[in-house]
Amino acid sequence: MNKYVTNFFYGGPSEKNAGPKAKSDVNLFLNEDDFKNVDIHLEYKKIVKLFLTDYQLKKQIDLNNKGIFILQYPLDSKLISNRIKKMINDNDKFTSVCLIHDLKGLRVEDIDEESKIKEIDYLNSFDYLIVHNQSMKNWLLNRGISVKMFILNLFDYNNPCEISDSYEYDIVYAGNLIKANFLKELKLNSHKLNVCGVNELDHYPDNIIYNGSYSPEELPRYLNAKFGLVWDGDSIKNCSGNYGHYLKYNTPHKISLYLSSGIPVIVWKDSAMSEYIVNNNFGISVDSLESIDEILDSISIKEYQSMKDSVLEVANKLRRGFFIKSTLNNIMEEQKNNF
Repeated sequence: MNKYVTNFFYGGPSEKNAGPKAKSDVNLFLNEDDFKNVDIHLEYKKIVKLFLTDYQLKKQIDLNNKGIFILQYPLDSKLISNRIKKMINDNDKFTSVCLIHDLKGLRVEDIDEESKIKEIDYLNSFDYLIVHNQSMKNWLLNRGISVKMFILNLFDYNNPCEISDSYEYDIVYAGNLIKANFLKELKLNSHKLNVCGVNELDHYPDNIIYNGSYSPEELPRYLNAKFGLVWDGDSIKNCSGNYGHYLKYNTPHKISLYLSSGIPVIVWKDSAMSEYIVNNNFGISVDSLESIDEILDSISIKEYQSMKDSVLEVANKLRRGFFIKSTLNNIMEEQKNNF
């Protein structure tokens, strides 16, 4: 069976932008399992895409033999999305799988209902979907998804950096700081928080130290903290606004960054990943950050070491592509059983 996975080229500088990291890591890990990249150039102008897309797809894909085709969604190009959809629908020799990284119907605050319906229709054109977690699966079922869904749980993370046991900080927060206005409110008395990322805020309260912006490959070296914080929005009381709404359904790539670096996580209690993190002993979930000093003080050395041991185990899996590989193995097994 021929095995294919979409590989995107966006154009322009992206050294400190973690956006493409999740998709490029999927390519890296699936290439190890003999998946071939289907290169898709999103930087081309529309007129070039119009003439080149079909040619490029047919050149890279053997349409005459059975195969499995993994599309990493979204593509950020309606033209290419529609061309791939047509190619998949017109060829009954292919098993089509859509790996969801982002759902615009959930993430974009002012998206209209018609766009949400079109997105669902597009996803329903695949044989299988790979979704983040149970919350996202439930939302899609309620929106009308009828194809079979498989849950990924965690995005794998290619992390070549050595895992450190030294802790200069108690907490680290890494990411696009435009989503982290809550840091202006966060007052820490007995603990220190290390902040890394683009769009640095004008001012941080005491005990919050901005530590620069780094590429996804460099960043793990600077995460020398006991816990990694997963929090979005303007408030320390809860994860508010559109960012908070999205956390109720998605699996942030930031979780994989921390876990693959051997760092237990702090997540919001109402987030989609709260139960999974706690049940697997990968960290703690909290209602708010108002009493974070007291919460951290209440964790014993034994409790922390138990979390650390669990995280070190999953870090090894994340660095090997365990989650995407095992999910696709389950899909291919399911596909075999259907014949």
